[in-house]
Amino acid sequence: MLLPICCLIGTNAFTQQVEALPNWISANDPASNKTSTWIAFRRDVFFKKKPRNALTRIAADTKYWLWINGELVVFEGGLKRGPNPNDSYGDTIDLEPYLKKGNNKIAILLWHFGKDGFSHVNSGKSGLLFHLRTDENDLISDQRWLSSVHSAYQLADNPAPNYRLPESNIRFDAQKDIADW
Repeated sequence: MLLPICCLIGTNAFTQQVEALPNWISANDPASNKTSTWIAFRRDVFFKKKPRNALTRIAADTKYWLWINGELVVFEGGLKRGPNPNDSYGDTIDLEPYLKKGNNKIAILLWHFGKDGFSHVNSGKSGLLFHLRTDENDLISDQRWLSSVHSAYQLADNPAPNYRLPESNIRFDAQKDIADW
């Protein structure tokens, strides 16, 4: 079960009133909830001036990588959920050093494990929750994000990893990579 934003925000800077709340988003593809699915998300945003504050809250089912303007900012963000389905985790990140005046490209690659493990309970759904608060505006995960199941990532053949692990062995087919994402 994916948690609503109020359960992930807690009592930090995000308890301030916001105009809109972020939504859990995923790819509009029947394959998005299968075991070991990789989803690419992107959102372009324009800032009239360089943001001086850019506190960001990100939650994912299950792991994510975050790039801002082509620079890797987060490597393997997010955590496994568990040992019960009501526990979840969100990262708080200051993106101010990576954002600039003008056009900015936010890209996220999400890996949805899609199966239970010794220390992870599968929610059954891939998902991303994103909330960037700046002095200019809020950027939230909603229907305006581009998303696509990334077909270059595939399940690898045997041997399978230890049955206790929710992670699958993967392979990457560079011929199916998404150019300029």
